Amino acid sequence: LGLLLGKYADRVGKTKLWVGAHADAAMKRAARYDLSLFIQQIFDPEEMRRVKKMCEEEAAKSGVKNRRQRFGVHNVIWADKDKGGQKRALQRWQDMLTHYGAHIMKDSGDVQATGVTFAPRQSYLIGTPQEVVDGCAQLITKGGADDIIFQIQTSPAQRDEVDEQMEILAKEVIPHLRGLK
Repeated sequence: LGLLLGKYADRVGKTKLWVGAHADAAMKRAARYDLSLFIQQIFDPEEMRRVKKMCEEEAAKSGVKNRRQRFGVHNVIWADKDKGGQKRALQRWQDMLTHYGAHIMKDSGDVQATGVTFAPRQSYLIGTPQEVVDGCAQLITKGGADDIIFQIQTSPAQRDEVDEQMEILAKEVIPHLRGLK
């Protein structure tokens, strides 16, 4: 970060840099540079508040003025009124975790298991449109998230399922999140 914002600052220009981090030391470093955090949703809202407070304190201690740091939470999202659709979405998420190395996901003590694969419950918002709205609202209002980055587990979903998911998100989820703080 020091090289990007120091020696190479002229090349970076006005690019908005985000830091993906989970360790306190890395999140504090982002705060010292006033860089926004991109957090994989493995923290509950209470832990997110702790992180946000820790970053505020670190920025103040480092003399950061006019903070611009934002907190973006990345979450797997699937809003479906059909329980079968929800189950297929969860299975795709579990398959992806298994395929790309579920060993990097630590058992948080709050997991949902199917067979031999595990998906930490905080790592996804899969449910009815209202349940997804409620989950996102908690991340924003209780966790202090400024941004939520939706990831839709598409593979091997059919194109019509993905199109339907986009429509549900556009009509039944996103409008309910506007203006939440």
